[in-house]
Amino acid sequence: MVDKKNVAIGLGIGVAVVGTIIAVTRKVKAAPPEPPPGLANIYGVVTDAISGKPLANVSVTLWDHTKVELLLSALTDNKGYYSMLNISPISCIVEFEKEGYRTISESYALTEGNNEINIALVQIGWAGIGGIVTDATTGRKLMGVLVQTAYEMVMTGSNGRYTLVGLELGEHLMRFSKEGYQTAERTIMLTEQGITVNVALVAL
Repeated sequence: MVDKKNVAIGLGIGVAVVGTIIAVTRKVKAAPPEPPPGLANIYGVVTDAISGKPLANVSVTLWDHTKVELLLSALTDNKGYYSMLNISPISCIVEFEKEGYRTISESYALTEGNNEINIALVQIGWAGIGGIVTDATTGRKLMGVLVQTAYEMVMTGSNGRYTLVGLELGEHLMRFSKEGYQTAERTIMLTEQGITVNVALVAL
């Protein structure tokens, strides 16, 4: 389910989304008016994951949950803003694509009303790590998990996502820590394609 107040930042690794979630991206200028009852809006801002600058002319496409039928499409404006209005609240795939950047394609369960989806795209040639941190018992996505490497640290967002970008290629030791949970460590080998590292933390 899309958190209507969530800033969902994703890192495209290959063709899939890992997200995440890193520093808060640029906030949307304003939410569109609420749609009629029983309908949904999608809107947000697309930025460059390194510079934080808004990206114009990003292709945003809405697909059915199997990615067989294209339902709607839009382009971001010069402030990186896009919107798709008065659509059915369905399970779907939203894809973000721009030349020179890694494509993000992620599943969402839209809810009635406004659904804000902000995305940060990573330029091809940069390596990144992204993923989701959950509770090992309940599967609940954990906010406020500190994710560290030797060079970077970020906190997971309200949907449990994190992203580390612009990292050197090679081996990295990652540490995931949150009060009330056992700290987890993962050793990964980072290549130009990037890597997804999802972690389930065990409560103390």
